Amino acid sequence: MFSLPKFDSEVAALFFITFIVGSSVSMLAPLLPEIKQEFGLSYTAAALVFSSYGIARLFLSLPAGYVYNRVNRKLLLASGLLLMLASSLMAFRASSFAEFIASQVVMGAGFSFCVTTVIISLSGLSTKSNRGKVMGSNTFARSAAATVAPAAAGFITLSLGWRAVYLFYVIALGAALVVMHRYAKRQITAREEREHGGKGGNTGMLLVLFVVTFLATFSTAGFKSNVVPLYGSDVLRLDTATISMVLSLMAFMHLVTSPIAAWYSDKYGRRIFLLIGLAATALGSFALLFAADVALLIAAAALLGVGTMIFVTPPIIMGDITPHRQAGRNYGILRFTQDLGFVVGPVLLGYTVDTYGFGAAALLTGFLSLFVFVLAYVVVKEPETHAKLNWKRILQIEAED
Repeated sequence: MFSLPKFDSEVAALFFITFIVGSSVSMLAPLLPEIKQEFGLSYTAAALVFSSYGIARLFLSLPAGYVYNRVNRKLLLASGLLLMLASSLMAFRASSFAEFIASQVVMGAGFSFCVTTVIISLSGLSTKSNRGKVMGSNTFARSAAATVAPAAAGFITLSLGWRAVYLFYVIALGAALVVMHRYAKRQITAREEREHGGKGGNTGMLLVLFVVTFLATFSTAGFKSNVVPLYGSDVLRLDTATISMVLSLMAFMHLVTSPIAAWYSDKYGRRIFLLIGLAATALGSFALLFAADVALLIAAAALLGVGTMIFVTPPIIMGDITPHRQAGRNYGILRFTQDLGFVVGPVLLGYTVDTYGFGAAALLTGFLSLFVFVLAYVVVKEPETHAKLNWKRILQIEAED
């Protein structure tokens, strides 16, 4: 029977920090038209707002992971939040586009320190028996931010102007700092060192997890967020409201399926949900080839939304197999591969559409997902703490012991 998990105060505080930090990129979308108009930007220049944010994350993901084992997490979280607060004030006061871009670079830097620290901390604060619930709930907090932040930013922009969004965000970051100071612990406890991960020696699985994580953002930033809406607009001639509905469906499927997959992975194992996510990503990509109307596009979007559970499973599996002394390094590399996909996906798939068409982009994403599915099926093994998958038990055909 499904029930909501319970967490201690420090874990709950980290969820709150994830929600606030995760809002930083989500709130940008409604601001772009206003920013473009105020600074007189071209479409290419306007795209720098997101790319500058992503590039800063890319270059700081590895350092953020490596310093985790050398600096207490309370200091790392405070540093990241203060960087984000400073960048919000910079954005509010920016008199030129160059100053605004600089603010986004600083924002991306703070984001990297916060998110990497939160993920490693949650993995250490959880055990193999509840890591899925903990990491899945953190994913839910991030997804909730992606749902709430754009609407809030849009309302504030309409009422007070786009710069006011950053003032409100300063207040939100101040609240995160207070929560961090009150509940986050400075030092890693002996229990965390004992419970975190395995004995190491899982190089093959680690490499596959890095590849899966790269695919997750490659397919999301490149295919779901760019190719799908452009296909709806330029091929199916859909209006903005309909395209927004399709994108919202993908976000909703992620909001629902990813936390549930993470929570149930504690009981039924991680591997099956990783494979389901990869299969759904491949099928959703190939489905675009046959999306001749909005109904078929919605079906493809639903599959792609389910596929986003590949975001949540690699960090959980990594927590199961990574010793504490290697956590900073491994999670830093995981974040780096995720941010690399965020940068490479839109550029490569955009070039593919320009050169070969939408069908080629769908085939490229689909076959890449299929290749990673086979790779994961062969290499990724279930941690010994999990029983073999029992479909009858999942479907409740058999009574539980």
